[in-house]
Amino acid sequence: MSDSRIGGRFFPVTPAARLLLAVAAFISIPCLADVSPSRADPQALQPVTSDTAATKAEKKAQKRPERPILPAVAVKLKPEAVARDVAARYGATVAFAISAMPGWYQFSFGSAADAEASIPAMQQDADIEQALLQRANRRVRKTNDTWYGNQWHLENTGQNGGTAGDDLNVNGAWTGGYTGTGVMISIVDDGVETAHPDLAAGYNSAYAYDYVDNDSDPNPAAAGDDHGTAVCGLAAARGQNSLGVAGVAYDANWTAVRLLGTGMSDSTEASALGQSLANVDIYNNSWGPADNGDYEEIGSLPKNAILNGVANGRGGKGAIYVWAGGNGYGSPYFDDSNLDAYANMPETIAAASIDKNFNNSTYSEGGANILVTAPGGESDVFTTDRSGASGYNDGSLFSDQDYTNDFDGTSAATPMVSGVVALMLDANPNLTWRDVQHILVYTADHSKIAGGTYTNGAGLIASDRWGFGVVDATAAAQLAAQWTNAPARQTVYSPTDNGNVPIPDNSTIGINRTVNVTNTLYIEHTVVEFTTNHTWWGDLRVTLISPSGTISHLALASGGYSPSGTTWYYMSTRNWGEQAQGNWTLKVSDEAAVDTGNLQSWRVIFYGTTTPPNQSASISNTALSDGTTGTGYYHQFQVSTISQQTTWSLSGNVPPGLVINSSNGILSGTPTTVGTYNFTVEATGTLPPSYATASVTLNVLMGTTPPPGGGSSGFGGGGGGGGGCTVGDRGVPAFLGLLALFALLALSRRRRA
Repeated sequence: MSDSRIGGRFFPVTPAARLLLAVAAFISIPCLADVSPSRADPQALQPVTSDTAATKAEKKAQKRPERPILPAVAVKLKPEAVARDVAARYGATVAFAISAMPGWYQFSFGSAADAEASIPAMQQDADIEQALLQRANRRVRKTNDTWYGNQWHLENTGQNGGTAGDDLNVNGAWTGGYTGTGVMISIVDDGVETAHPDLAAGYNSAYAYDYVDNDSDPNPAAAGDDHGTAVCGLAAARGQNSLGVAGVAYDANWTAVRLLGTGMSDSTEASALGQSLANVDIYNNSWGPADNGDYEEIGSLPKNAILNGVANGRGGKGAIYVWAGGNGYGSPYFDDSNLDAYANMPETIAAASIDKNFNNSTYSEGGANILVTAPGGESDVFTTDRSGASGYNDGSLFSDQDYTNDFDGTSAATPMVSGVVALMLDANPNLTWRDVQHILVYTADHSKIAGGTYTNGAGLIASDRWGFGVVDATAAAQLAAQWTNAPARQTVYSPTDNGNVPIPDNSTIGINRTVNVTNTLYIEHTVVEFTTNHTWWGDLRVTLISPSGTISHLALASGGYSPSGTTWYYMSTRNWGEQAQGNWTLKVSDEAAVDTGNLQSWRVIFYGTTTPPNQSASISNTALSDGTTGTGYYHQFQVSTISQQTTWSLSGNVPPGLVINSSNGILSGTPTTVGTYNFTVEATGTLPPSYATASVTLNVLMGTTPPPGGGSSGFGGGGGGGGGCTVGDRGVPAFLGLLALFALLALSRRRRA
């Protein structure tokens, strides 16, 4: 026993009182969490990124672009920390534990900006030893082909005045194992040099034909038949053979149909477009009618051959027809791809062209029918050529005469799209021809579209010159690998407007006509059936406006010849994903003098699905732990989805006090009412659409009375900055007062005794 001085007097102190005073003194010391090295020394945790330090020369040159920040942070936690709880402080989730690195986790955020913003706070967090902001690594599967470095369309490093990264983004698909294996491409053209050293390995002679000379040899037979060999190399030149160039789908097989030349007719076109239908997956068509601003029709035979191909090709999944969008843009012809009936069909993929800086190629036609764009260049695409001096390169362009660096056009863009489609079919052979178009739409890169863009009613960004953007080979192959086939195709017809309305001559005002559609349909293709007796169709500008305000420019008063009949079918992809229901307006103006006529009738034909083409998605982590009234609750749901954005919601009997974060699926709050609650969790994805639901049950139990002032009073955490007491915690002074009172009582009892 010892003595203590109180109010100038000494009192003996019992062991019990001594213990109480010691506890009080301990609690009055600042909490350990507040004096830990990481909190006391802000420099203890420095921001560390995954960037490799640039050399002095590179820093001076300022040529290396900074890699994009990912919505992720790699975090090393202290042993006692709980990863899920730490992640929740920052609105993040635990994506995974990093293999073979104990204590390391990757936290996933809603955006790259959120991840970057979290770093300063993480540096001060007592539970975190290190936080590494993650950036995108560009790891590529380099081919060993001799002239690969010249193929800017495959990998643009800025060579020859290009812009680094302005390419097909194909390396990620190759690295993922998608190279076109098992896919057959038919090059319908002016012949292909089948023995070319960079093409021969992929050639299949069994499916080839020459409709010019009517034999089975599709090789070029005339001077100037150079086109097909260059086209073939862009799609399917053999890669990884230490020779020449690589095609986009360098392991694909190919065959050739020689069609372009003398004697070409509807019957030969139809035959070429159905040649070896049972064995061909993709028909590449880098050709079309003259690009002169005229309305150019397709005969009934080739049209029906294409319709038969998508119905019966590839075992009923449909052959893929890729078509050049046309090279007649601007003066003198002002051509429009919608006036080319081949590229204007819903069953074909119309391709436009951009250059090595992702500018519109000067010649590339626009149109509401254009689906996507690829690098067709400006006389600078590198590809295979007829051997020796026979082809484009006589030796003056490039030293190796088996190749040329002088190819361009939508003729060049088209086989690149065909190659990307081959990668998609390699990733998922079960895709239908419509699935292929869906994937191209949803994965096209629109980030650099130069002007004239708009967002349609389904949230898709498009342009008349670019379609939905530049094909992204890696994104397309990856989405293809996970794709769920779209529902069966349906057709809806609007009412027919038979007004027979005169079109004012030489006036930009024109006429507006509206039809109302009551049917529900998620649109893929929109077709306007347009009938007029106007004597010169080249005077007409025709525009369609959807209920959501999306504008499809169907004809631009090109000045060219009229079609032979009085009806034309204008196709638009601009309404992809929109609803058909509502008012559709057609604007028609006659913008040149002399010729006149009436809009006799029109209607809209919609192709699409009655339900959205939702992708497979499922909600996991649905087993909920019990909640307690008055105590904070946390649970995060997970969803398997390939959509760009997921929105979470709840329905049913949701426990009072709990809400779900719409962006990350975190269920949180403080339950207020005891009970058993059955409710539904919903996750909705967009671009492409996906939807998932899960029925869950949560039991809320009665909690204990919270400590004075609310919150927790011990070292266990509470809702503040990660645990521990603070000066402002009102429970601490109260507790100290109680301890002091108990000590005095003990002392007084001892003295009275």
